[in-house]
Amino acid sequence: LTHTKGSQGRLRELLGRLPNVKLVELAESTICCGFGGSFSSVYPEEAGEWTQRKLDHIVNTGAPVAVAASPGCIEHMRGGLNDRRLKVVKIKHPAELIADRCGWL
Repeated sequence: LTHTKGSQGRLRELLGRLPNVKLVELAESTICCGFGGSFSSVYPEEAGEWTQRKLDHIVNTGAPVAVAASPGCIEHMRGGLNDRRLKVVKIKHPAELIADRCGWL
């Protein structure tokens, strides 16, 4: 939402109201995950570096869940976690987190 809509405030407010959710600030939260549409296909090495940087920041928060609104970014970061064999954090779409915390999943 930061890159496409220029705002993430309302979503953060909504997620912050969910039961058992504590928002943790992510270092360099506005940097790209490396997916960027065709960027990851055209520049795979550079995309991989951005992905690792983003995942390092996510893992360093200690949070068990990170939220991203873009399905492409979600799958890209999940792939990066799988490549690193990291199971300490899950990447979820906001709707998944809302459904999970509200007992709908």
